[in-house]
Amino acid sequence: MLALALATAGCTGVIEGGDETTFPADETTSGEPGGGSAGQPAAPAAGATTGGRSIVRLLSQEEFSNSLEDLFGASFTKAELPYGGLAVTTFASPPEDFVGTSDFEKLARITERVAGQVVAKHQAGAGKCAETGDATACVTGVLQAQGRRIFRRPLSPAELTSYTKLYETERARKGNLAGLTLALTGMLQSPFFLYRAEVGEETASGLRRLSDWEYGSALSFLITRSTPDDTLLNATESGMLQTPEGVREQVRRLLGTKRGREGVMDFYMRWLNFQRWDDVEKDSKLFATFSSNFKQSALREFSNLIDREVLSGKGSFKELLTTSKGFVDTHLAAVYGVKAPATPAVTELDPTTRAGVFTQIAFLANTSQVADTDVFHAGALIFKQVLCQPFSPPPVNPFDTPFTPDPKLSRRQNLERRTTASATCAGCHQFLNPVAMTFDAYDPIGRHRTTADGHDIDTRGEVTLTKDADGPFANLPELMKRLASSEQVSECHVKHWLEYALGRPSDEADAASIARTHAAFAAGKFDVLTMLSDLVLSDAFVLRRKV
Repeated sequence: MLALALATAGCTGVIEGGDETTFPADETTSGEPGGGSAGQPAAPAAGATTGGRSIVRLLSQEEFSNSLEDLFGASFTKAELPYGGLAVTTFASPPEDFVGTSDFEKLARITERVAGQVVAKHQAGAGKCAETGDATACVTGVLQAQGRRIFRRPLSPAELTSYTKLYETERARKGNLAGLTLALTGMLQSPFFLYRAEVGEETASGLRRLSDWEYGSALSFLITRSTPDDTLLNATESGMLQTPEGVREQVRRLLGTKRGREGVMDFYMRWLNFQRWDDVEKDSKLFATFSSNFKQSALREFSNLIDREVLSGKGSFKELLTTSKGFVDTHLAAVYGVKAPATPAVTELDPTTRAGVFTQIAFLANTSQVADTDVFHAGALIFKQVLCQPFSPPPVNPFDTPFTPDPKLSRRQNLERRTTASATCAGCHQFLNPVAMTFDAYDPIGRHRTTADGHDIDTRGEVTLTKDADGPFANLPELMKRLASSEQVSECHVKHWLEYALGRPSDEADAASIARTHAAFAAGKFDVLTMLSDLVLSDAFVLRRKV
């Protein structure tokens, strides 16, 4: 059983025509409660979408770990977990499809340990299956109950028979507990636990619609990065996910859980490239206040902003970009130039220098170097993550030509000379520089400044190449206000959420879903939580191409 399960664990299938993915078919019939397709929307608009790719995707390390903890209360150190090299490392990119021998070994140890602990706990309780009497009938009930939770759907009759026989065979050799442990181990090593399947069921349109069970699983992994809880499984089985109202109710409920909050935070951490935050360091001689406590305070301020403008349901994506309120404590007060409150508190900052997440200490420190700013890193992120207009990667050695700064010129003038000296660099920097240079008004720990290297800092800039955000600005807060008023920017945010949800880059087939979700986003005054409810009802989230 172990060898068979692990032999399949190295595959990640993207199912297109001719794909050779050979997982057993889900034998849950559509005539059973909740067995049909997710009922939203009723049908795709003509020509609106061709559906996304059907996928069978390996759980990431985080999804695997969260699922075991939520199912059985099992926790593991990062070193104990498999798939360490398969975690999502860039925004909206799925895991690679390579699993090593060490992953197999770790998976075996973990699943056997978890199954043993589950059996020991269950068999010590009042519902234990005795060695004598009809133990098989009792175990069948256990397998049915646990199987639905592990596979995120009911076991088919054939699957139940298979796992019951596995139990009986091992029971004959080593006893009741060993038999039940092996059967549960087999479930935890099954592709139906280790992979997320989003293949869908046939529709009259020729596209495939996620089944209720696939849909419930997709909702859960998007919002909580974990397996569906019992409430969601029950809602799925009852047919609740076949109505938009039922879906919205579950989405709101999941967003209100601890896992839901963590899931939203994960999106925004990835959106701003905070995966590297633990490694951010500063020159202690230049920035003595930058410490582990300072970093914790800066990240807490970022988290508080997401709480206020996203998770509260009372905020706005526009305010996320423009608010002059910070969450200040004794570590951050001096950098912001305000009086330190007795306890951490929401504090009004200088609106001429602070506007939203891109003027927060955490973002500015994260996009700076150890001893200096990195305005091009910050500026390029604006184009990629806010405007959905990424630049091509720079050459491997962009500054291999010697360059001597002119001390008579400002930092900005020297940087512009250096980055536009060649046609290769100037092609991008003529558009990047007018946005990026405004970030030089903040030092590597986010402190606002007006001079650097003995020269005044020129924060003026201009946005170009956009649909509706082009124009000049005097400083970073003015840039943020310009971007916040742009439909391109808010639609870009919807696009990023869809890519995060689907684990792949969006394409032309998704354009109609993005446009409709964005229209609802605007109508809802840019409330992100409401937008997510619309996003998961979209064609792009629900429909898949025909296999």
